[in-house]
Amino acid sequence: MTTGWRRESRDGSREPLPCVRSPKRPGGSRRTAEPAKPVLPPVYRPRVDLDDFAFNLEALVRTVRARGAHPVLVTEPVGPLTEPYRRNEVMQTWALNTFPDYDSYVAVHARYNERMREVASRLGVPLADADAEFERRGKTELFSPYDIVHPNEAGHALIAELIDERLAAEGWVP
Repeated sequence: MTTGWRRESRDGSREPLPCVRSPKRPGGSRRTAEPAKPVLPPVYRPRVDLDDFAFNLEALVRTVRARGAHPVLVTEPVGPLTEPYRRNEVMQTWALNTFPDYDSYVAVHARYNERMREVASRLGVPLADADAEFERRGKTELFSPYDIVHPNEAGHALIAELIDERLAAEGWVP
């Protein structure tokens, strides 16, 4: 074992950290390590199925209301399929969850957003429908081309604006 890379500590000094290097081949060249491939289940299984998701949302709403606060639910948008994803330049988010493709990933995601809309309607909870608004405005400008999960600064600003609008519509903020 040899030291390979260093980590900066809080005071700015650098400390060596151990790492394993590939053994030398005859002639002095080193083998390059293959990147680790995640071990994935063969079929998508959500950590929280739709019924449990709805139950958890209802429990959250009850808990918030029991403490005298006002809940607002927010749907989650999914970013567009951009060129970096089409060219496999970035990790395929859907593959990590064992979906065969982007469309399957989006379809399951849409079912969770739809279940949230149903819970909001049934319980009379204000809903900031970020997913629908991102669709309406066009997602391309609201996500980085390299991240279909997390909105960019403009996307987060839009979500904040939607929440603010819902709070004002309910009379909870001026």
